[in-house]
Amino acid sequence: MDSKYVSLPTAAKMLNYSISSLHRWVKEGRLKVYRASPSSHPRVKISDLDALMKDSEAIAPAGADLDTIWAALCKKHGLKDRSKQLH
Repeated sequence: MDSKYVSLPTAAKMLNYSISSLHRWVKEGRLKVYRASPSSHPRVKISDLDALMKDSEAIAPAGADLDTIWAALCKKHGLKDRSKQLH
């Protein structure tokens, strides 16, 4: 897998949610996981996280500045800031 994917723990840190929340979203069909092989760890597409970030009620309390949160988390985790693509 290439860098367009992140692990569930990394995604949870980026979104400031628990891994349990991400597992619940996967189970509910709100977030899709990908595997390089049947025995590999699940990963999520950054583009899927972008789409999920647009749903502010799923990610942050009403009124939160998602672009700022996303940019800071991307910088912290060494990922490309894709916040401009959210609009």
